[in-house]
Amino acid sequence: MIRLVLGKCIKKTLLYALWGIVLFRLLIPISISSKYNLINMVNPNFAKAIAVSKPNEISEATYSATNVIQLANDYNPIKYNNSKVEKIFNICGIIWSIGMCISFVIVAIFYTITLKQLNRAVKFNYDKEILNKCKNKINVKRKIKVYESSIVNTPIVCGIIRPKIIVPLDIDKKNLEYIFLHELVHIRHKDNIWRFLSVLGVSLHWFNPFAWLFLMISQRDMEIACDETVLRKIPDNKRKNYAMSIIDLANNQILPFTALGNTAIKQRLFNIVSYKKIPIIMSIGTLIICIIITILLITNPLTY
Repeated sequence: MIRLVLGKCIKKTLLYALWGIVLFRLLIPISISSKYNLINMVNPNFAKAIAVSKPNEISEATYSATNVIQLANDYNPIKYNNSKVEKIFNICGIIWSIGMCISFVIVAIFYTITLKQLNRAVKFNYDKEILNKCKNKINVKRKIKVYESSIVNTPIVCGIIRPKIIVPLDIDKKNLEYIFLHELVHIRHKDNIWRFLSVLGVSLHWFNPFAWLFLMISQRDMEIACDETVLRKIPDNKRKNYAMSIIDLANNQILPFTALGNTAIKQRLFNIVSYKKIPIIMSIGTLIICIIITILLITNPLTY
C-alpha cells in the first residue's frame, strides 16, 4: 500500500529502506511495546482482548492467536482444551523445523558452490582510472578489486567483508563506467549484507508465501534504488547511455546475487527515462511520513 500510494513522490532509496521494517519483523523475536501502534489505531479494544476458556475454567487463559502479538504479560503454561490441537501444533512445529533446516542446507550448499566457482575468477584488465573516477562519484574509499569470470553473464558484487566486482568475459568496455557506478552503489549500500539477511528471513519463514513475495519485490526495489543513486551522480545527457548499458546486460541471470541484469528491466528503464529530482520539501515530508509509518509498524501494542 505504501508503494502504491507514495511510490511516485518518494525517493526510491527511502522506499527500499522501508523493507527494513519487514526484515526486522521476520528476524527479531522480541517485541517493542508502544501505545503508538497500528493495531491500537485500527481497533483500540482489540489490543485489550484476551481469549479465555469456558466459564468453569475462567482462571486459566487458553491458547489463542492473540499470543502472537503478545497482548498479555504471560501465556505460560499453555493449556489445550483438546489434545488434538496440541498434536497439530507439535506436528506443525516439527514440519517448520525440518523445512527451516532444509532451507539453510540448500542455501549453504548453493552459496559454497557459487563462491568456489567465483574464486576462480581472474583479474580484469581495464583502465584503473575509470574505477577511481567512479569511486570518487559514489564516495567509496575502500580498495575494490575487479575480476572477470566465465560463469557470470552480468556484473555482480561478490563478498561481504571484502567485496569485489566480477564482470563477464568479453564485456563491452564502453559500459564500464556505468557498470562500476552501479556496483559501487551496491557496495556503498551494503546490499550483499541485506541480501544475506533477506535470504535468512525467507529460510526461517519458508512456509509463508508473503515472505517469498517480499523477497522478490525488495530485490527489485534494491535495483531501482541503486539506479536512482546512479542517476543523481551522472549528467542528464548520460541517462540514455546508462539505460543502454542495462539493455546490453539484460541476459538470463545465472546467479541470485546479480546486480545489473534482468531484474524488472522494463520498470527500471521506465524509471530512468522518467526520473526527476524530488523537491527538498517533498523529500522532507515523505521522510517524516516514513518515520511515523516505521514507528506504527515496528511496535506491538502495550501488554496488559
